[in-house]
Amino acid sequence: MRKERHGQDARGSEAVLTDAGLRAVHAAQPSHLASARRRVLDHIPADLLPGIAATLAELAELTEGGRRRPSP
Repeated sequence: MRKERHGQDARGSEAVLTDAGLRAVHAAQPSHLASARRRVLDHIPADLLPGIAATLAELAELTEGGRRRPSP
């Protein structure tokens, strides 16, 4: 990560992911996913997983990858 000045607001900064940082994220991904499975998914009854997956997929679509749509 590196810190850069915000392009439009001189009061702020932005965190920028470097190539080395992205490699570190990719390297950590398998153990992170395994930990999430052990801590969360393995405790959810199998019959509930399809409904939870559908709800999370709908939420992801509604928020467009984290960017909320304006309210109607």
